Amino acid sequence: MYNKLLRVISEILDVPLNEMPMDSSPDTIASWDSMRQIDIVMAVEEEFGIRFKDSDIPRLFGIRGFEQVLKEHIESAYGD
Repeated sequence: MYNKLLRVISEILDVPLNEMPMDSSPDTIASWDSMRQIDIVMAVEEEFGIRFKDSDIPRLFGIRGFEQVLKEHIESAYGD
């Protein structure tokens, strides 16, 4: 899941994978602005076949935030 997420974010931001550590966020990547955040949200939803809830959106800050919320959605969907 992490590698797939990282690939999606990397493609949207046009940043090489090797330049995106786990703690990457809008604070550390100049191209990660509010418009790109929307693009990332939509791309992640499409890639993983999920829909984020309104309550998820504020938590989607940086790679760690996306990873945590995605993990919760996947666990909920598969009962893990």
